[in-house]
Amino acid sequence: DNLYLFTFGKHVFKIDIRTKVAKYIGAMKGLPANFSTSGAVVDKSGDKILLVSSVDATDVYSLNTTTLVASRLNADKPWYSSDLSNGSVLKTKIRTKFSDELIVVDETNSNQIALYPNPVTTKEFKIQFPVITAGAYSISVMDAGGKSVLSKTAIMGGKSYVVSVNLPQTTGSGIYVVRVIDSNNKIIYNGKIFVE
Repeated sequence: DNLYLFTFGKHVFKIDIRTKVAKYIGAMKGLPANFSTSGAVVDKSGDKILLVSSVDATDVYSLNTTTLVASRLNADKPWYSSDLSNGSVLKTKIRTKFSDELIVVDETNSNQIALYPNPVTTKEFKIQFPVITAGAYSISVMDAGGKSVLSKTAIMGGKSYVVSVNLPQTTGSGIYVVRVIDSNNKIIYNGKIFVE
């Protein structure tokens, strides 16, 4: 009853399809630096994940789902590929390495507020607001441990609005929580970004 998400940036998430809650599992190891995962498929044994890339065809990789270490399959003719699929089901359970509460999204989220790009690759992301009540809004970014990375105020004029957020250049890779609070000190958005 889970969906696994493999990002271009080598991160793995487990998504409970009933609750739609994502858990960060960890980063894959053993892949070449320029390898971006474009396709992932369960092998016919149901025990391993096979990974291919649309930018690096040096080999096909097999992912150990317990350790998240990938190993070369020494394929005869590796291919540039993406969007793999099959009917196999993964038998092995991937162990969660981090507390669920680090990335569970709060029910206070507005369905129309969006963060992009996500993952963040240039230390900058944007928050897109729908039509919103005019006023001052506090935006804060915290690391997975709750430590503040950035705080800023945005003045909005009661219409659709996009705010650019520039993270400090010292911001490391990982999961960060983004929170927006209105002038009444009410949380109107609680979400997450992934910084590569």
